Amino acid sequence: MEKEFVTGRGKQRDRIRARDLLCYWAVIDLGMSMLDVARRLDITPSAVSYSVQRGEKTAKEEDYQLELPKF
Repeated sequence: MEKEFVTGRGKQRDRIRARDLLCYWAVIDLGMSMLDVARRLDITPSAVSYSVQRGEKTAKEEDYQLELPKF
């Protein structure tokens, strides 16, 4: 998936779902602050908060997991 697809503006269902998962994994699994994620994606912190909630629901329903590289 292209970076611009996830980080770009738009309300396409697939784009929102990808952004929700990105926000969820960034905040929960990687420990980034919601403010930092908001700045990087150029969205509001409250939008990140909602995305984290939706991303958590999607990840659990679809059994998605973030796989981090092993060094």
